[in-house]
Amino acid sequence: MSRMHAGTCTWDNQIPNGLRMTNRLAGQELNHSADQVLADELSGLVDGVRAAVCDAVEFKVEVARAAVDRGIRQIVDLGCGVPQNPYLYRTVQSHDPDALVVSVEHDEWALAYARTSLDVSDRTPVIAASYLCADVLDHPDLRCRVTWERPVCALLVSAAHTAPLHDLAALVSDLVGRLPRGSVLAVSQWTLDDELLRGTVNDLLTERTRGRWGLVRSSAEITAALAPHPLLGPPSPVAGHAWPATGRVPAPAGGQRAALVEFGGIIHVGNPLLPVDHQDMP
Repeated sequence: MSRMHAGTCTWDNQIPNGLRMTNRLAGQELNHSADQVLADELSGLVDGVRAAVCDAVEFKVEVARAAVDRGIRQIVDLGCGVPQNPYLYRTVQSHDPDALVVSVEHDEWALAYARTSLDVSDRTPVIAASYLCADVLDHPDLRCRVTWERPVCALLVSAAHTAPLHDLAALVSDLVGRLPRGSVLAVSQWTLDDELLRGTVNDLLTERTRGRWGLVRSSAEITAALAPHPLLGPPSPVAGHAWPATGRVPAPAGGQRAALVEFGGIIHVGNPLLPVDHQDMP
């Protein structure tokens, strides 16, 4: 397996980097003028961009925290991007200091930042690997740290669109097939249901990042990728929910939206980790 996805090194600061652009959209400072220009242009083209970035960060943290509360002590963040404070591992380990939080990334710039800013240890390793194939779970640096007889919380949150990927459903199915029974897999990414506007956004991002961004998809595409698997709640915008344990079950999205939305769901592998009775929830 190739450890690095082709074309992920974007040290040329004149070429916008998708991760630095989202860093800008989150109100952070780890970005350059080219990233700032693209972020502002994208925000002027479509509504909801900044909110989607913040929703994804919140969703990732909520899923990991809920997993630890349900007894899962192994978190694998597939596509950690640029770590933002409060860092995921600090949130998780504040609930369980012995929890394992593995960060996986293939963007060299993000890796360099993660390795210098995070408290990297045996319980918080940062691994350089492409997360856009299920073989990532066989990476030697991951295999030697994760106990594969125990459940894992795998996070593919706001990650699948950051590099070219043409069959999300196959990736999701392959990951589910390799995760231990009792695991959970959270999947989300940017979606835009206005087909014409989605094409315009994808053209802009592809051209300006020189093909390194990937695909903004429709919510129907994400729903279809998740459909073959048992879900904890229906696919939906990820804002304000992560897990049935929060006491809320989001309503399925419907209709056309002329706004960019972080959209996804949570798959349980094998038997559900907890009974889910939607009728008991408000």
